Amino acid sequence: MEKLCTLKSALWAGLMLFGVVVFTGCSKSDDNNDNKNNGGFHVDQELSELHMPVGEWAATTNGSYAIVRNPDTKKTYTVKFRVNAKDGRWIPIDPNTGKDFNLLQNLNYNATDLGDKEHHFYILDRSNIQLLKKDAEGDWILESKGEYTYTLKGILTLYFGNVIRKIEVMRNDGYTLEFKETDFNTFPLKGIVLEKYIYYKPVKN
Repeated sequence: MEKLCTLKSALWAGLMLFGVVVFTGCSKSDDNNDNKNNGGFHVDQELSELHMPVGEWAATTNGSYAIVRNPDTKKTYTVKFRVNAKDGRWIPIDPNTGKDFNLLQNLNYNATDLGDKEHHFYILDRSNIQLLKKDAEGDWILESKGEYTYTLKGILTLYFGNVIRKIEVMRNDGYTLEFKETDFNTFPLKGIVLEKYIYYKPVKN
């Protein structure tokens, strides 16, 4: 009788243990499902399976802007952009007047632009990306090939040879890409540009 009771107790304990394992497994499964709903893919917190929408995307001045600062006075300004028809450079403009923003006068920065120009990204798949530029005839041609990672936290890291850029993806809805860049550690933009927001629209071929 004691053996029977001992066997029943062991069996019950085993079932309880199994129940805990199953419950815990379901809980983890639910967590995974929650992660899948965050961006559509289950990912690690660090390494992501998120991807950028495949296709060709054109940088547009419509909606793009930058926050700049005078390094001496610490006064900040918001500037928008226009495209220089001759060379495709993005020229900063005053959003209130629409006139060119004088970088030398306002920021003591001896240049007419902030290093931006017309460009396209061609996203091939979940890890490969190409940067396109215009040729003399106005056609879009390959400028450089690169790779990218896109983390769950919304950080896009671009690798073009030795050049690495970290960008925060503010919008990625299939219709618009909005990139936020804050890493301007290289001279001469260090201390001049605080934040830059660049919009992209899909190119319909």
